[in-house]
Amino acid sequence: MLGFDSGARGLVTAVKEGVDNSLTWSTPFVYRDGDETIHRPIGEAVDELIEDNRKAVVTKRGGDLEKLRVDRLEALSFDDAYDVDFQRISSVFRHRVNSDVFRITVEGGREVELTDYHSVFVLRDGEVVSVETSDIDEDDYVVLPDTAWSGANVDRLDFVSELAQLSPDRTEAVGLYGVEQLIDEHYDAIRQQVDTQYRMNDFRKCDRLPFNIVRKLDLDPEAYRDCEIGYRYGRNNVPAVVPVDERLAELLGVYAAEGCVTGEDHEKVYLSLGTHESALIARTERLVRSVFGVSPSTVAAHETATNVTIPSKIVGLLFEEVFDAGTGASENRVPRYVFDFPRDLRERFLLGYAAGDGYPTESVIETLEREGDIDDVPEDRLVLSTSSDRLSSGLQYLLSSIGYDATHERVDAGTRTIQGRSIEFGDSHKLYVHTDQSSVSRRRLPADEVVSGVEDAKLEARLRPRRTAGSGRYWARVGTRRRWVPPVHWQRTGDRGERPDRASGQLR
Repeated sequence: MLGFDSGARGLVTAVKEGVDNSLTWSTPFVYRDGDETIHRPIGEAVDELIEDNRKAVVTKRGGDLEKLRVDRLEALSFDDAYDVDFQRISSVFRHRVNSDVFRITVEGGREVELTDYHSVFVLRDGEVVSVETSDIDEDDYVVLPDTAWSGANVDRLDFVSELAQLSPDRTEAVGLYGVEQLIDEHYDAIRQQVDTQYRMNDFRKCDRLPFNIVRKLDLDPEAYRDCEIGYRYGRNNVPAVVPVDERLAELLGVYAAEGCVTGEDHEKVYLSLGTHESALIARTERLVRSVFGVSPSTVAAHETATNVTIPSKIVGLLFEEVFDAGTGASENRVPRYVFDFPRDLRERFLLGYAAGDGYPTESVIETLEREGDIDDVPEDRLVLSTSSDRLSSGLQYLLSSIGYDATHERVDAGTRTIQGRSIEFGDSHKLYVHTDQSSVSRRRLPADEVVSGVEDAKLEARLRPRRTAGSGRYWARVGTRRRWVPPVHWQRTGDRGERPDRASGQLR
């Protein structure tokens, strides 16, 4: 079992793997389900898998341990060369917490919560070794990913196929427009879905097919490539298929930063921008027209804010249900599909986000106007802000996917002055991204771990100990494909009497 020559030892190790080597429910998790890359809390993913496949779940230990074998799923993880890639998941576990939980925090503000037997890669005596969480101390250096990674690289979004995944109740009033040719080519199949001939005549007259009929047809996307989707009696229909390009990526970035969907029936989408940001307002208006073919309205919300409003229920439905982008600042997240955009468009999304809720805004907008990249921003660093825990995590993963490191800071709630007005803010996150990544900590190795001796006096002086947060480690800047991030410290987040009720078991 598990490669051990002793069956008894293998059994003990198997129990430890399934019961004690775990992550807490809220730990961010990036995985691939078929062709889609997903970012969400690991507990949310495991709960959904187990509840949706209840008959296949194996229960042990009086119901305290549940195991499910899975296929199609791959987790973002280290390969044998310590590069990051997606690896197949064979099983997931859910169980009650059976040990202490530790929080490991590394330089730059990254943190993770692990049970005490979970393995962590660290650098010791010049070698990468795996140790248990409870064995890590403040003198250790943790291995973090340094290689960029990619998803499926989608090139277009098919809103018809995506809306067909929703319940018929959600699409009862939605229709497909511009369908004259489609009706001619699929007349018999459509006729089978209606009870009277006059309805076929109505479809032709209105140039519209109810979406709940469309979902029953076996249509190739080419059949509706030039069609539009929208609500009955509504206005501002949108293309049924849109290309994944710079405009879409940037607009999704602006929405993640400053967007919300309003009304019980998602009547409008608001992009709330600073009144002084005239260049960003004009650019956002152009993006809305270009991506959705909808003319936005722009009105002053109050003295310091201007709303670019998309008056389209179908756009609201897309942001809320298809992009799953969140409906407001504290709930927003990296929209679906973005992790599967090509690398240059993931970077475009991040620049769009920085234009909406980052700094320096003017330089970012100028860079976008020049079709530039992050390293074309003239300032030394970008600052990205958000009040959403999930969005903060998603942005960090997205930056990692294009090879960028970020420093994370939690900002407590308080009062800030903006253009002479005192405004109350809740807890938030800030991400600091160096536009030139050559000097960030991932480019350095601790000299005392990798250098056995120095003969040159000047070099020896440069490598004298430089203490950081209580650590006596040496530092040397080198190019490396792995990231060693010092210093490390840990603290317990709960004892055996105050532990979470459940944890998501190890993915194997």
